[in-house]
Amino acid sequence: MGETSLVLKKNGCEVIGIEINESTAERAKSVCKEVIVGDIEKETVWNKINGGFDVIIFADVLEHLKNPEEILKIAKKYLKKDGFIIISLPNIANWRIRISLLFGRFDYKPTGILDESHLRFYTLKSARDLIERNFKIARCLSAATRVPKVLLFVFPTLLATQWILKCEK
Repeated sequence: MGETSLVLKKNGCEVIGIEINESTAERAKSVCKEVIVGDIEKETVWNKINGGFDVIIFADVLEHLKNPEEILKIAKKYLKKDGFIIISLPNIANWRIRISLLFGRFDYKPTGILDESHLRFYTLKSARDLIERNFKIARCLSAATRVPKVLLFVFPTLLATQWILKCEK
């Protein structure tokens, strides 16, 4: 949360964060106007929010939640009329994961697409299905490192490691 918040703050944004990890929340307080410490899936956390937001960012969050669709419904209530949500999700259909599956491997790792704390996994289709039940997808970008942009453009579902979606009411 801290790095994203720092970039937003440097660009004149007022940032309010929700963070479950107390030590991460403590570090984020130096750049956020406010940090709410708690589980985003608990109503008590949402009750601490006053007002609406121009932008809500779920950067690598939804895949860690038990009920991401419910959280999107709740977040929609806190979004201003012309506001939007940015969502980033890892792509489980990435070629590296597909190759591993061909060889019978689905090994969790400390970070990345197979992060051991992920409760859910998304392809582009399943990500769209989740989001479009509550929002209109205004833009979808594929992201990857060390992949030529032209190849990523031609084979996004195979080469992307991440989906980044701009969503509107």
